[in-house]
Amino acid sequence: MTESTAELLAAARAWIDGDPEPATRAELAALVDDEKLAELADRMTPLSFGTAGLRGAVGAGSGRMNTAVVTRTAYGIARYLAEQSDAAERPIVIGFDARPSSRGFAEVSAGVLLAAGFRVVAFAEPTATPLCAFLGRELSASISIVVTASHNPRGDNGYKVYGSNAVQITPPVDAEIARRIAAAPLARLVPAELVRLDRAASRG
Repeated sequence: MTESTAELLAAARAWIDGDPEPATRAELAALVDDEKLAELADRMTPLSFGTAGLRGAVGAGSGRMNTAVVTRTAYGIARYLAEQSDAAERPIVIGFDARPSSRGFAEVSAGVLLAAGFRVVAFAEPTATPLCAFLGRELSASISIVVTASHNPRGDNGYKVYGSNAVQITPPVDAEIARRIAAAPLARLVPAELVRLDRAASRG
């Protein structure tokens, strides 16, 4: 076994250990057991967080959209906001589209942010991205999050982040958030409340 292969397998096993979702843990573990190295390398190339947020196929690994990735992304956002002088006094707005995984990712995000001490205003049903950004501006939200992959295939999902001006975040904010995501602990260790967006929510 080469050093690079050993490192890849170790990284995949570490991700499995930190993934709070049984389905994606099993999905990645099967690739490890079968030593499907090319697939593992693709799955373990982390999604990049930038001005367009995150976007990728739904599946297991740090290079896919899943509960662990979303948990660590919400943690990074919480850490960034905790260092802003007025963020604690302003809400965070969360919306999501109609993709199968979007509601769950929105609930995970809300749970992490609530546990971090922020007030969250979340849509209970799928909503248009511009409406979520508009509400964020109307409420003077510190940040608005929309779980959507826009026009990507149905098997994809994504994560858009807007500032208080209803415009997607720009440098250096995106890089500051990305740095905190990279420093996030294992997803299963991130404090989170259990949230169900079956009705309009405003908590925190």
